[in-house]
Amino acid sequence: MPSFDKSSRDYAVPVRGSIFGLNYTDDTERDLSETGSKLNSNPDSRPLTGAPKNSPIILPFPSKNNALRILYPHYGDIAECFADLMMTVAAADSDLTLKLAIGYFTDNYFTAQTAYSDTYINESWLKIRGTTNPLTVSEGVIAADLLNLLPAMPKYGSSDFKNDGFVLVVAFNRVPISTGTYKFDYLNIHQSVTGIK
Repeated sequence: MPSFDKSSRDYAVPVRGSIFGLNYTDDTERDLSETGSKLNSNPDSRPLTGAPKNSPIILPFPSKNNALRILYPHYGDIAECFADLMMTVAAADSDLTLKLAIGYFTDNYFTAQTAYSDTYINESWLKIRGTTNPLTVSEGVIAADLLNLLPAMPKYGSSDFKNDGFVLVVAFNRVPISTGTYKFDYLNIHQSVTGIK
């Protein structure tokens, strides 16, 4: 029987962060706009995606602040956590802006808090982006890669830390126009974990 060198496991292992309720069963993990057959009964990404393709169900559209529960990997400690996102805005929404924030759970360890002040959003966004300037529309889209969520995430021992996941808030300057060309194209969460033996 061959032996294996487990010393490499001391380094960070990449893991895809999962949005609560979103089941990736297609050929791509990036496209949230065509998730009709890949959602459970109440996925957190539902308000952002609107009505799924090929689905008769009319789903809610985004609000000003949208709280998504992101699941932690089962093992290890988070060493890196980045977000990539892209959304196509409605033609009349050229002044829409977007910020991300790390929210928190209510006392039941499961329900995401949904109401956040602009001050809270700005403080969290400053940790993530290094500025309070929001993401803006360029050529009809809002997009960004490698937004570093880790500095804003609660740490082990903090009262806001939960073992199962964290809350990511997708915050707009106002409720987006969810018709016409509107489409939330993708939201990727890249994590790396350490301490796996």
